[in-house]
Amino acid sequence: MSIIGDLALRSVVLESEGRRSRRETSGFSTMRRSRASREIIKVDVEDTAHVPFGTKHKDVVKVAVEMQGQTTQLVDLDQKESLEMIVEKLCEGWGVENSHYYSLSLVSHEGARGVYITEKNRYQIKNGSYLRVSTAPSKAARDIITRIKNRNRPMAEKKPVMQRLAQMSSDETFAVEFITSDGVTLLMDLVVSGVTTGENLGLVLAAFLALMDHGIVSWNSLNPRFVQRVASFVNKSTVAEAIIVQRALAILESIVLLSDAFCQVVSGQVSLQVLTEHFKSPAAEIQLNSVTLINALLIKATPAKAKEILDIINSRHVQGLILQGIIDGRRAVGAEMAHQLHVLQVLLFCCLDDRIQTELDPGDPEQLDKVRKLYALAFDRDLSAQGSALFAENKGAIRRSKVEYMENYKKLGFTNHTSPILDFEETPPGLLALDCMLYFAENHTESYNKLVFENSCRDDQYVCPFARCAIALTLLLCKMLQVGEPPLETGQDYHPMFFATPNAFEEVFCVCIQSLNKTWREMRAIHEDFDKVMDVCREQIGMALSHRPRSPTIFGTKLQDYSYHEIIRQIQDSRVSKLPLDGDVEPLCGLRKTITPGVVQLIKAHRLSHLVKGGLFQKFNKRRVKDKFWFCRLAPNFKAFHYGDAGEGTTPDIDQLSGKLDLADIKQLVTGKQCPHMKESRSQKDSVTPYAFSLLYYPDLSLDFVAPTKEMYDMWTDGISALLDQEMTSKTTKKEMEMLLSMEMRLALLDTEGLQLPSEPPPLPPEPDNYDFAVKL
Repeated sequence: MSIIGDLALRSVVLESEGRRSRRETSGFSTMRRSRASREIIKVDVEDTAHVPFGTKHKDVVKVAVEMQGQTTQLVDLDQKESLEMIVEKLCEGWGVENSHYYSLSLVSHEGARGVYITEKNRYQIKNGSYLRVSTAPSKAARDIITRIKNRNRPMAEKKPVMQRLAQMSSDETFAVEFITSDGVTLLMDLVVSGVTTGENLGLVLAAFLALMDHGIVSWNSLNPRFVQRVASFVNKSTVAEAIIVQRALAILESIVLLSDAFCQVVSGQVSLQVLTEHFKSPAAEIQLNSVTLINALLIKATPAKAKEILDIINSRHVQGLILQGIIDGRRAVGAEMAHQLHVLQVLLFCCLDDRIQTELDPGDPEQLDKVRKLYALAFDRDLSAQGSALFAENKGAIRRSKVEYMENYKKLGFTNHTSPILDFEETPPGLLALDCMLYFAENHTESYNKLVFENSCRDDQYVCPFARCAIALTLLLCKMLQVGEPPLETGQDYHPMFFATPNAFEEVFCVCIQSLNKTWREMRAIHEDFDKVMDVCREQIGMALSHRPRSPTIFGTKLQDYSYHEIIRQIQDSRVSKLPLDGDVEPLCGLRKTITPGVVQLIKAHRLSHLVKGGLFQKFNKRRVKDKFWFCRLAPNFKAFHYGDAGEGTTPDIDQLSGKLDLADIKQLVTGKQCPHMKESRSQKDSVTPYAFSLLYYPDLSLDFVAPTKEMYDMWTDGISALLDQEMTSKTTKKEMEMLLSMEMRLALLDTEGLQLPSEPPPLPPEPDNYDFAVKL
C-alpha cells in the first residue's frame, strides 16, 4: 500500500474509533467522507479486517455501504440482526425516511448492482464486501409495471425502463415480486399486441427469458398466441432484428424442452430450412441458439419427425453450412458451441443405434436381399440365379451350385457358410454391420472387389475374413465413438468429419475396413490372430481420431501414418522403458520407496499451481444453464478459494471475484451423486455425475462444481484433496506418479546401465582381527 493510502487508512481507523463510542447503541461505526475518497475506503476496507475496531465476533463483518446521493458508510454489520433493522439504521444515519422502501444488495467490482440480500443468501456478505441500499424489490417491480403501463408515454421512450427490467430479472428476489404482480402476463401481452418493436422488443424477450429461468412459472401456462408470435420471429434474419431472433430462439428451446403442451406447436411453426440458414449468421449467439433449438427438437421429436430432421441435417447443403459457417467459420468454436455440436453428433448417431439394436429376422426378404447383393457385387453373379440356388427348396437340382456358393461365402469371411445371414444375429452391432458392408460394396465397388480378390488369392490360413472383420469393426467403431450413449452434460468432444459429408459413419467404416485388411497383411496374421489384429486396429483408429480430421479422406491419411510397424514400435518402446524398473528386486524397491515422497510433493505442487491459475466452470441449477460460466481460483497463499461470475474465455483476477471460501471453513470434498447439486438436479444421468464435485462448508452450504473434462476434474479434486491433507487418488495422478518415478529411478540408475542388479544386497565382509591400522603418508 502507498504512503498516502496508509495515511488515509489510519485516518479512517481513528475517525471510526471516535464515532464508535458515540454510537454504541446502534452497533455501527459510521464514517462520512467526501466523494473523492470513496474509492480509498472501498479498497481499504478489506485491508482493515484485522484492525480491532472493537469487540470482534464471528457474526460481525466489516463492510462498506453506499446509497445514491449519500456518502459511504463503513459498518460493523451483525449477521444475527434482521435485515430490516440493518436497513433502518443505515437510513437513519443518512436521514432517509421510509426505510421499508429500501433493501440491501451486493455491488460488483464493476460498480453494478448485484443480487438483493435476503435471509437465504446473506452468508455471502464477507469482510470487505461492498453493499448498496437500493429500492426494495417489491417497490421496484411495482414502479416498472406502472411505467410500462403508462399510456401517456410512447413505447419508444420506455427504453430505460426495459433496460432496467432486463437487468433486474435475473435476480430471483425481484423476479418473485415481478411475477406476483402479474408481470409475465404483461410482457406476453406486449409481444402479442405488436406495440413493442426493435430494441425494446429484444429487451422484453430477454427479461421474459430471465424471469422464466427461475422456474417460478410453468412453461405450460404460456399464452398460445405468444408462442406462435415468438416462433414467427425466427424467420427474420436482418441485422436490425438480430437480437430479437437470438432471444426468440432461446425462448423456443426452453418451450420445446420444458413444455409438453407447446412442444408440438413450436415444431409445427418453425421451419428447419430457416433454422439451418441461421448457421450463416454473423452473430455467434444466433448460430449457437439455432443449433441448440435443433437439438431440442430432435430430443423431443417422434421417431418419424426425428428421421425427417436428421435427413435435413445429413444433407450436403446443411453439412456444408455447419462445417463452413460454424466449425471453420471466422471465429473459434466456443465451449458452449462445442457442447452443442457434441450433442448434435450424439443425436445423429441415434439413427445408427436403432440398427445396432435391431434383432435379425432370418426370414426377412430385405435382409436376405442385402446378403445376395454382397455376393453378386463380389463375384459378379446374377441375383436371381443366386436366389434360386441358395434359397430354393429344391436341393437336388442345384447341389453343385450350392457348394460353389458356400465356398464363395467362405471367401467373403462369413462364419456360417450355409446361411450367412445368421452371422448378424448378435446385437450389437446387429444389422448396422450389414448396412455398412453393403454401403462399402455399392459405393466403393472397386475397392471392395480388390479386397475380395486379394483374399481369394491368399492361402487359406492367411485369408482376412471380410465379413467377420466388418462385424467386429462396426462394433469397435460404435464403442469408440460412443454410439448409443447419451450426450454428456459437460461434453465438448465432437469430430468435424461427421459434419463434412452425408453418411459419414459409413464412409469412416469404408476407410477402416481397408486399413484393417492392410494391417492383416502386414502382420501375416492367421485366424488365431484375429483378436490381436483388432487390438492393433483399435490403436490405429484411436490415434487417427485424436487429430480430429476434417473429413473421412483425411482420416484415412492419418490411418496410413499409423501402420502396423509404427504401432508395434511404439508398444515396444513403452514396454522396454518399463522393463528394468518392474519386479520385486529389493534394491529397486528401496530406491522407489526413497524417491516416492519427493514425487508426491512435486505432483502436489503442480496441482496447487493449477488451482492458483483457476478454472472456468459451467453454471448449473435445476438443469444446465446455457452459456453461463463462473470462475474459481485458489489464493496464492493457499488459504481461500475466490469465485464469481465470468464470461467465456476470461480469466478474472482475484480482486474481480466477489465470492470467497476460506479453506478453514471447508468440512469435506464430495463427488458424483453425493454432490448437493446433483441430488437436486432434474437430470441425474450417470454421464453427469462423474465430473461433479462439491466443497461442503459451515453450516450446511456447498460450493458446487461440474468440470468440463475428466482432466480438469482430476486436477481439481486432487488439488483440493492435497489442500485437505488427503490422498490424491485420480487415475491422472497414478499415471503421472508412474511416469515421474520411472524417470527419477532411471536418472538414479544411470551408472548401473548394463549391469545385472542383484536380487539381494551383497554380504558384509567379516570384521578385521583388530582396528590398529597403519597409514603410510
